[in-house]
Amino acid sequence: MYFMQDKVALILEGGAMRGAFSKGVLDCFRKEKIEFSYVVGVSAGAITGFEFVTKIDFDINKLFFEFSKNISILRSSASEIDLVKFVESIFKFPPLKKLEKTKFEIVATSLVDGSVKYFDFNESKDIYDVVKKVMASSSLPEMAKSVIIDNIPYYDGGMYNTNPIQRAIDLGYEKFVVVLTRNRGYRRKNVKLSNVLKNDFKEYPKFLETMSLEKERYNNSLDLIDKLEKEKKAIVYAPVSKLKFNMFTTEFNEVKELYNEGYKLALETIEKVKKL
Repeated sequence: MYFMQDKVALILEGGAMRGAFSKGVLDCFRKEKIEFSYVVGVSAGAITGFEFVTKIDFDINKLFFEFSKNISILRSSASEIDLVKFVESIFKFPPLKKLEKTKFEIVATSLVDGSVKYFDFNESKDIYDVVKKVMASSSLPEMAKSVIIDNIPYYDGGMYNTNPIQRAIDLGYEKFVVVLTRNRGYRRKNVKLSNVLKNDFKEYPKFLETMSLEKERYNNSLDLIDKLEKEKKAIVYAPVSKLKFNMFTTEFNEVKELYNEGYKLALETIEKVKKL
């Protein structure tokens, strides 16, 4: 086992089905027995991070395969998806085991006031409490239902910021392994909230404000990551091939290609990660 020094954090951004790339990177780390003292994930990053730190067989590719089979039905459905029930219908989870060496945080966004919430894995009541938090981090407005945790409804952590690098910095981490799900150089442009979103969430102005400012937070995070990389404080993984889909696809071979690319890139630079 290769346990990274205490000041090295693993950052996993969101990206819906693009999270297959992250899964590839983390499967390589897992095979090489690399572990981190701190892992933080948003949305698909929370799902891949959950599987990575627990070693539970919660294969995001299997989840994406089910999505790709049912995506036309899900898109045409009049009601939002209950992601918790959807996941629990596919996977069976073992009892919760606390993490002994790793601090793992799951990022979600409060519908009530638009604030960001960092759920600590080890503070969860049981494994299904963890699953709820991971699904809260992955629940996109207009597609999925919010997830109620301690009487507060939560949505995707990417509504606040798709990349949680700043959280690791705030906690005192000094070096970073960052897994992106967009090609290098990507920045959000001209992102505006739809009239449908504005109408559906008009009773939650703080949540709407949070979503409207996410573009700026995310772009600032990417600028910061570029800076840390130049300072040799970060190793960054991102898809090299041009992405064939934005968030979702019915072509599962495209998902597998992205997974394979992530695994290959990680394997090629594995010694560099160990020396960070």
